[in-house]
Amino acid sequence: MGLYLCIFNQNGDDICGVEVGLYSYFGEFRDLVSKFTNKDFLSRVLKRKSKFSLPMTTLLNHSDCDGSWNVDERVHLKMELQEIKQIFINEPPDLSIIELKQDIFKFYGVKP
Repeated sequence: MGLYLCIFNQNGDDICGVEVGLYSYFGEFRDLVSKFTNKDFLSRVLKRKSKFSLPMTTLLNHSDCDGSWNVDERVHLKMELQEIKQIFINEPPDLSIIELKQDIFKFYGVKP
């Protein structure tokens, strides 16, 4: 099973999309974002500050099971994803993720 992100038109037709790897990658991505928001148990106990200015609720509170974002939500999602990109660009690579995803990196020609 894979994860396919796409855009639908008003008729429900898929007009643009990309296969982004295994379905589990979405959960791993959200887990990592959650870790950086410092809402996990350890972060709350240690009172760590979030690396994000946005709460990431559009991404983190969304169902991971055959879901979609409506037009209004996509504005917030876009802002969240832009901030995630800026934060993650400045973080060191996670070697366990790189090792896990060699298949998708090879398929798309990505060099982490």
